[in-house]
Formats: sequence, structure tokens, C-alpha cells
Amino acid sequence: MARQSDLSLILIAASSFIGGFAAGLLLAPKSGEDNRRWISDNVDDVADWMENKSKATLHKSEEGLHRFRDNVRESVRRSVPDLYDATEKIDLDEEDFLGEQ
Repeated sequence: MARQSDLSLILIAASSFIGGFAAGLLLAPKSGEDNRRWISDNVDDVADWMENKSKATLHKSEEGLHRFRDNVRESVRRSVPDLYDATEKIDLDEEDFLGEQ
């Protein structure tokens, strides 16, 4: 439930920012040419920032998955006995495999 709330909060914040940005451009005292120049100058900076954030998020997600995998592997290792050792202790003869005839 917390993830849904976080996602909703992010979407509301992003749409509010975009709406405010658009209103600011429409109501700005600068000319359209000045606004377009300012946007084109800053688009690369915003794109770089978003790329860096997405790479950092991906890296953080991969680290979390690796930790999860290692925890699962260690839990299984501790809770499941070594199958080789377990089968070495079983004493079976050929008759046990053939069954009673």
C-alpha cells in the first residue's frame, strides 16, 4: 500500500511541476523567442540530470537485487542440508531398489 501512495505522490508532484512550468512560460514577460532559447539551452542539462538519476536508480535497484539473491542463497544453504552428505548416510542394497518380487 505504501508503494501505491509513493507512486501517487510522485505523479502529483510531477504533474504539478509541469503545470506550473507551462503556466510560467505562458505568463512570462519574456518573448516567445527568448523562452524557446532558454528552453533549448536548458534541455540538455535536464536530460543529463534525468539520465544520471535513472542510472543511479538502476544501480541501486541492482544492488538491492544482489543483496536479496545473496540472502536467499544463504537462507537456503543454512536450511537445506548438503545433499551429498545426506545421501552418503543412506544404506541401500540392490534389493531395496528392485523391491519385493
